[in-house]
Amino acid sequence: MKIFQMLKTLLVALSVLISLAGLPALAQENVPVGHEGAPSVKGTQANELPGSGGFWSAQSQTGSVPLSFHQLRDKVQADDPALSAGQKHELLRNALYEHNILALAWAVALALSVTIYLILDGADLGAGIISLFYGNDQTRGAIMASMAGTWDANETWLVVAGGILFGGFPFIYGSVFHYLMLPLMVLLLGIMLRAVSLEFHHHAARSQRFWGLGFAVGSLVVAFLIGAAGGAVLDGVQLTPRTVTYAGGGTVLTFTGGLFDFISPFSIWTGIVGVITSVFAGALYLRARFVHDSPVRADMKDWVNGSFIVLVIASVITLGWIWLRFPWAAQKWTGPWIWGWGVIAVWVLYALWNIWDATRRERDLAAMVWYAVMTASSLGAMALTVYPWLVPGTWTVYDAADPSLSLVGFTVAMGGFIPVILIYNWYQIWVFRDRLSALGTYDHH
Repeated sequence: MKIFQMLKTLLVALSVLISLAGLPALAQENVPVGHEGAPSVKGTQANELPGSGGFWSAQSQTGSVPLSFHQLRDKVQADDPALSAGQKHELLRNALYEHNILALAWAVALALSVTIYLILDGADLGAGIISLFYGNDQTRGAIMASMAGTWDANETWLVVAGGILFGGFPFIYGSVFHYLMLPLMVLLLGIMLRAVSLEFHHHAARSQRFWGLGFAVGSLVVAFLIGAAGGAVLDGVQLTPRTVTYAGGGTVLTFTGGLFDFISPFSIWTGIVGVITSVFAGALYLRARFVHDSPVRADMKDWVNGSFIVLVIASVITLGWIWLRFPWAAQKWTGPWIWGWGVIAVWVLYALWNIWDATRRERDLAAMVWYAVMTASSLGAMALTVYPWLVPGTWTVYDAADPSLSLVGFTVAMGGFIPVILIYNWYQIWVFRDRLSALGTYDHH
């Protein structure tokens, strides 16, 4: 009986979907004024193109393959006497609306994924860097044990960001990743070294010190290269148009430079800032993970105070460097919305003060929360500064997005995974919320 009810419900749902699929065709019957009797475009009547359909109503010669956004844009911008100016405007408006909404939504999802990764795994990376200064295997093992249950979930957000770039912004994935091939390759090796070291450390007998050192070095390499890659992207990517004969032919933008083109004084500096930020996050994290009488937590007080001062100085230098190096950033900061940037600056300073005050009052969890707020606010301000560019001077959010209907399919297929991962992250943090003692090394975890 339950099976019959399920089948009945499924049939009803399919009927509704089929009906909804026919709505664009029904909407086309009500042709807007001025479009009657318009000539065909690529085998499709022009009076079918305008309206609320956008991608869905614009068909190719076969009548089944939708035109891509770029095809629609080129058609509208072409000097085609078959379409009036009003028809061209409406066609482009409909195509732009659907394409731009999805592109912006996935750009926000990309920024969210990167921000969450830098907050969560940044603390793990910083803890690993700090462990480099502890030659005691037991202390280093305790630091590794503090993240034993959460480090893999934290790195999931890096995979999500890569997936969004691959599925939603393939032009960036194909060009910028070529530009960053060397740092991303070494970064991946560093992540692998951290993962292997975490697992091998408590199984090894004679090589335990080696794996502990591998975990620390891998953390340092990853933190530096993430910052360096960010600085290299801000510098922009020089792309060269090339004519290809495969996949239907055409002109594509490719990176034709060398492996070391990403290196500049600015990218090296942002790599150093990435290490400083990770150390500060790691020190806050370790204070919150160990019991109050633990020697590790006592040591972290000096790490927090020292790295906080260094981070503030480094942030001021970075902002000044951006101001001098990138005129587009300086113009935006001093433009008509200067008061808004002032509000953001005051908010970030307020978050920094709360971090300092929380650590002084021994409120470790509050300090971590305010660190997350400060990081998210700073990265959000940088994203607003760069917008509408995704890669300054190279790709905007809208030009870099997948120009075909696969962006819609990607949204349907992948959109629900982000809340699932958020719930998973929250559950892991809740399960492993208890503090550790210095004796709780990874060997006994």
